[in-house]
Amino acid sequence: MDKEAFLDAMAIDRWSKASPADKRLSILIDAGSAIDEQHPIIASVMQILKHDTNAIDVTTSYRKDCGVFWDMRLRKLPKVSCTLSSPPLAQLEGNVEAKKALWQMIYER
Repeated sequence: MDKEAFLDAMAIDRWSKASPADKRLSILIDAGSAIDEQHPIIASVMQILKHDTNAIDVTTSYRKDCGVFWDMRLRKLPKVSCTLSSPPLAQLEGNVEAKKALWQMIYER
């Protein structure tokens, strides 16, 4: 008997691994600050890296069980492993060198 047919006949659900696209992306920001997930810089970065802007969780606290995609804190303490690191969005908007560093980080990725 076919294993798949047997599982279907027994009404047993099959497990499947979650795809990376289903994973929520965490942006870490300083306490007391707020950002718009639809900001043009964030939207551009997410589009370039082929991530959905609706999959963003903006948080001020680091949790060990949740990975950090983008660290936008002014002081990077505690140090966390992240895909991208930049100054806070307000500083990033007005600082050409910070923008260049961010785009370089994306390019090297």
